[in-house]
Amino acid sequence: MAAVIKAINAKIRSNKVADYVCSTHFWGPVSNFGIPFAAVMDTQKDPEMYVLNARSRRPYLRGQFPPRPRPHFVPARIR
Repeated sequence: MAAVIKAINAKIRSNKVADYVCSTHFWGPVSNFGIPFAAVMDTQKDPEMYVLNARSRRPYLRGQFPPRPRPHFVPARIR
């Protein structure tokens, strides 16, 4: 399986255009442009879509899911 992935990666990296499109150098600015674009598109949606009713928030407000204590101190075993 690793050999197949390595072969596919070598084939992609041999083509300059595919190598650039598969790099973070290309997709970083694309995603940075996409986030504000999505925010602008959300302003045109119905506001009721983003409003949660009180019934769905009630279990969290009453403490139905309390945080569990974590053991921060684990004593070493002494012989």
